[in-house]
Amino acid sequence: MKKPKPKPKHATSRLRNAGPPRPTTPRPARVAETPETPGWHLLHTAGGALGASLAGALATRYGFHPQTIATVITGVSGGVAWKGTTQRARSIAAGAASAGGSQLLLLTLKANEAPKPTANQNQAPLMAARTKNADLGALPAGALDAAFERARAELALTHDSYAHEAPSFAA
Repeated sequence: MKKPKPKPKHATSRLRNAGPPRPTTPRPARVAETPETPGWHLLHTAGGALGASLAGALATRYGFHPQTIATVITGVSGGVAWKGTTQRARSIAAGAASAGGSQLLLLTLKANEAPKPTANQNQAPLMAARTKNADLGALPAGALDAAFERARAELALTHDSYAHEAPSFAA
């Protein structure tokens, strides 16, 4: 007769592994990522450019310097486009780097552009002031007083001749 094997100490404890045994179902196989088509690649690149443009506009609106923001977006997204882990991340970062670089170039060209002199330097402020309707500071000195005097004189002339008649609104 064979001698039975001694049971390990942990198997004699009733509290250890007290639950039901786990089912041994196989894990689902990982689905291989489908390679990106050129259309998806282009869409991710355009999305990255749009996202970077929106982020730069919002950052500028909240008080950051535009050239600093454009430089940061270009540098960070250029690094991700160069050393990104997935093709999707590299595509999005390439679009963001493109948008940041183009904004940086436009800001640099605008900063280097010289202001164009006008033919008559005295007329330029008046032309700019005429475009605003509610800007009373653009009127020459005494113009408002003269307008009030003309209106008062015309009212005095018309008031004397029509004082006895009731106003008529019929045409």
